[in-house]
Amino acid sequence: MTLTHPSGGESGSANVQVEVLAQDGAILASPVLTVTLAAEALSSRTPNDYSTYLRETATTASALLAELDGVSALFVWSGAEWIGYGVVGELIVPGSIDADITRDTVLWLAD
Repeated sequence: MTLTHPSGGESGSANVQVEVLAQDGAILASPVLTVTLAAEALSSRTPNDYSTYLRETATTASALLAELDGVSALFVWSGAEWIGYGVVGELIVPGSIDADITRDTVLWLAD
């Protein structure tokens, strides 16, 4: 059984039929499971690189940063300027702005 993640940052669910087999190959059960795949949030998760937000649902800088390992700050391109949000340990960096992030927003991830 292979599940493919939805492309383009879309989330989705799929019904998958699974066969539970005995050692002799006899089918013991054949349930249908519903599997939900979460959308990938970013085009790249590499620190010190550009990325694009891919999800349909909006988020905030603080919520997105909480999902990212190895990233301590992110910068959101507003179309006119970079808006920064960072955390050191559990403290928010002074001057950080918890900007709204929508689909196709350009970001810079910093370690």
